[in-house]
Amino acid sequence: MFEDSADGPGRAAAQHHADAPLPLGEQVPQELHWMLGKLRSADCRSVLEIGSRSGKTLRAMALSCGTGARIYAIDIADGGVGEVVKELSAKGYPAELLLADSTSPAALTWARYRAPFDFVFIDGDHTYDGARSDWLNYGGMARFAVGFHDIAHGHWGVRELWQQLQAEYSTVEYVAPGSYYGIGMVPMDGDARAARALAAHRREAMG
Repeated sequence: MFEDSADGPGRAAAQHHADAPLPLGEQVPQELHWMLGKLRSADCRSVLEIGSRSGKTLRAMALSCGTGARIYAIDIADGGVGEVVKELSAKGYPAELLLADSTSPAALTWARYRAPFDFVFIDGDHTYDGARSDWLNYGGMARFAVGFHDIAHGHWGVRELWQQLQAEYSTVEYVAPGSYYGIGMVPMDGDARAARALAAHRREAMG
């Protein structure tokens, strides 16, 4: 379902976006198109984004999932995502935003109540500890895959975490030519080890 491709977005996906451009947010266009193609191929109908900022990437994921998809976001501050959530809600998407630290008990409780999600996209705290915390806390809520932004950026801890995940689990990624950002995905439906590890962490965290 989430087969990797060295060529990035396929011809059909490129044509789709040429006909109906999507807002790209804080993303490299080719990398975002690649990820959105994965969501469409998996028929994703629910998304949780950790770290939404302007909300443009959240909007792009919602449009790829289609009207009626459940769309959720957690961010420590509203950089514009609040208006996007209102817009999506008005267009027939059950969309919700929680303004909170993703590591807080309130955020975890909020997400658990709404889980599971087809796709969880982690783009919040870019330190190693922050990204790892989001992976451990929210990764197990994904049914199809967990995505990470900035997996190739040498100044952020996300890359270190991603390298560890690559060594432990099945992963797919796309880094556009000349980009030092990149998007990576851990398929939950294709790697039972990842799902089991996250479930074990969740049990330990809950005592």
